[in-house]
Amino acid sequence: MTILRQLQTCTRDTVESIVEKAGLSCWISSPARGEDIRDVIKLFQPEAPGKELIRIGGEFDGGYLIPNDLEGITDCFSPGVDVQASFEKNLQQYGIRCHLADRSVEGPPAYLTDATFRPKFVTSRASDETITLKQWIAETGLSSSQNLLLQMDIEGSEYEVLAAESMETLKQFRIIVLELHYLERMSNRVFLGILRALLTKLQTEFMIVHLHPNNCTQPKKVGGTAIPPQLEVTLLRRDRSLPCSETCAIPHPLDRKNVPEKPDYQLTEPWVPTK
Repeated sequence: MTILRQLQTCTRDTVESIVEKAGLSCWISSPARGEDIRDVIKLFQPEAPGKELIRIGGEFDGGYLIPNDLEGITDCFSPGVDVQASFEKNLQQYGIRCHLADRSVEGPPAYLTDATFRPKFVTSRASDETITLKQWIAETGLSSSQNLLLQMDIEGSEYEVLAAESMETLKQFRIIVLELHYLERMSNRVFLGILRALLTKLQTEFMIVHLHPNNCTQPKKVGGTAIPPQLEVTLLRRDRSLPCSETCAIPHPLDRKNVPEKPDYQLTEPWVPTK
């Protein structure tokens, strides 16, 4: 079990005690400057991929916008299993085989046929309970493939996984769809530095092509800027993009509220460039 998963089960007093004993008090006592927060947010500004975006998955939560570049993609790796798997079900209609992993559930929904399942958490290390992306790809026999898709929603462990994996492994994915969590923690200087390093790493080989805030939680004011605690991010490997003079539409006409009964909100500057 990762530290993040352990902390999620603790009371606030217990968390603060663990942080203090571990010498990590900087996590709760080192505020970031508002201008630094805005600089990191600007790294999220999407680029036009030269390809239209299509919606894959359900009408509400579980549906994501990705570039219309699925031809040739053979397999999707999807760590984090929900009660519904509309994204993976839709991909199967394109002939894309899906691989799922999550130790907290017994398996994927019964209607998701022809999919593999690992009862393990995807993290930065391998153990009886965990598996790395590189190991998972190798066990599936796809170590030489450059035509994979990654859809990851693992409740905060995405930072650990993406930071630990080599770019050689990440470049095996043509398209990456992430749900980033706890972004309100950009108020902390240490978390902000980790996020900056991760975005800088990813953007050497990938371009962010779409953003969509999850309306299950309302935005938080951090350093004078509204920040969605959960944000869906779509990336395309740069070698798959086409020259384009257009700008990205944020919000996109195909965007939908994750939670229909809750109020929606939109991203504004500095998440998207000023027109």
